Amino acid sequence: MSNILKSSEVIIDSKKYVLTRKLNPNEEKQEESDDQSDKNLSLEMKQELNQMKKDILDEAKKESDELLKSAQKENEQIISKAYDESMKIREKAKKEGFEIGKKEGLAVMKDKEKKVMAEALKYKNKTIDSNKNMYVLTMNNPITG
Repeated sequence: MSNILKSSEVIIDSKKYVLTRKLNPNEEKQEESDDQSDKNLSLEMKQELNQMKKDILDEAKKESDELLKSAQKENEQIISKAYDESMKIREKAKKEGFEIGKKEGLAVMKDKEKKVMAEALKYKNKTIDSNKNMYVLTMNNPITG
């Protein structure tokens, strides 16, 4: 198979490219006796194809770099947004937890307060009864001296 391209159209990855240098129809019909001109033509076409390939690769690299930068920026935005939301949720949970703890603490405190007050009242009544008994005893048995 010959290395000589016989068309000015090249298809690479489903994309059609037209070479800028048109082939002369007479060149297509030349005999192999003109090997040197065929080699020159082939070399020129190879150079042109290599340049096209380089241009395509450069463009693809540029696009991939842009996509990567865009994806990184979007990633940073998503992470930042998620962090902000997590901080809001954390602060809300902290406030709710504080309120629940406060209510529970007040309920326990009121219960203990009732118990302490009941005990204090019991002690007070006991002391009053004891004092009444002493008073009655001293009234019934006065000390003479």
